[in-house]
Amino acid sequence: MHHAPVHEIVLDEISVRFYPQKRIEIHYPKEFEITMETARQMDKHILKHVGTESFRLLINFENSFGNMPQDVQRYFAKEAPSIPQIEKSAIVLNSLGIRILVKFYMNFFKPKYPTQIFGSLTEARVW
Repeated sequence: MHHAPVHEIVLDEISVRFYPQKRIEIHYPKEFEITMETARQMDKHILKHVGTESFRLLINFENSFGNMPQDVQRYFAKEAPSIPQIEKSAIVLNSLGIRILVKFYMNFFKPKYPTQIFGSLTEARVW
């Protein structure tokens, strides 16, 4: 069942949505370019919301195309302060460009938390 978020912030058109039961969804716009500053702000807001509790993360790249520099990918995989609290991460995508970016991210940076790729938002939310 999909509920409305209890809180949402938007940074550089990237939406971070907070749901009940410590589920967080990050929705990327059609075109994006994420900077290290935005990545740090996203993590800061996540930690402010969840405190010391663990959470599940869903990253939605459906119909998106953009740029995520390697330093930002490294930050999300290994350096962000929230990493020890991530139970698991679902990544939703449906484009070849983002699939290449995500495969590189997963193989090169090897996130410290379980991560799975899905073709639909519904499947990812069920996982």
